[in-house]
Amino acid sequence: MNARQITIAGLAAVTLGLGAAACSTALPVPPVRVVLVTPAAAPTPATASLNNTCTVGTEITSGSAIDNGATPWFVAGSPVSGGTDPAAYQMTLTNNTQITASVTSFSTVFSDSNGAEAGSDNVPVTPAYITPGQSLTWTVVAGQGGETGGIPANAASCSLVTWG
Repeated sequence: MNARQITIAGLAAVTLGLGAAACSTALPVPPVRVVLVTPAAAPTPATASLNNTCTVGTEITSGSAIDNGATPWFVAGSPVSGGTDPAAYQMTLTNNTQITASVTSFSTVFSDSNGAEAGSDNVPVTPAYITPGQSLTWTVVAGQGGETGGIPANAASCSLVTWG
């Protein structure tokens, strides 16, 4: 009987007997080496990081006193109080990472002209993917499209709290 030794990393050598029925005597049996490799731990999934720009303003509607025929359209600045046009804000999210971001909602905080918190809003959005280098902008109109917190009449600025 021919004997061959198999080396398994981390274990003692194992000897296998190879009889005539297992191999041809006309051909030499080559040495066999088996190496067991332990896989590395799975990497932690990376998360995209999004930059944001938030602007408060007014959504000009059809029939508005300042309708230019191309409604609706967004006008930056403090919401017009007492008018027929609803308060609004625009949130732009920009992906500067190498990972695609999936956005299903975002939360916004509003501040008044003194920098004091004036309110907040949480908006579910149709799931969107923001690929590396891409920007997407949402216009959120008070009372429409899942807007939940209301846009304060004294809002002078807004900023992103979180996105999901």
